Amino acid sequence: MKYVFYDESGMITSELTAPNSAVADAQGGDYVEADESASFDTHYVNTATLEVLEKIAGNFSYSISGLTVVFAGVPVGTQITIGNSLLVSDEDGAEIEFDTPGTYEIHIDPPPQYKAETLEVAVG
Repeated sequence: MKYVFYDESGMITSELTAPNSAVADAQGGDYVEADESASFDTHYVNTATLEVLEKIAGNFSYSISGLTVVFAGVPVGTQITIGNSLLVSDEDGAEIEFDTPGTYEIHIDPPPQYKAETLEVAVG
């Protein structure tokens, strides 16, 4: 049987394959039984119902104007990473202004129920 451990947000933090739940109990932490296909990248735990559900694609958009990238429709709390810089979206979305024209890789890490994405954008 497969078990997934999760945090308070529903993000799957680890996976365990064991013959029974006693092994999972011994690990400590919150867990639920899961289908073999469940993984960090594709699933999350609905903490209200304790169901393991597939992540959904984010329904956000972005636009580029000069050296600025503006994200709209990103869920509040989405972490946006460019290199070593981290930006967290709020209810207004997120905006990134670059100092230098070029092509940048942007990693979008939304709340657990959404799939993470990586974009490559050219600014300037």
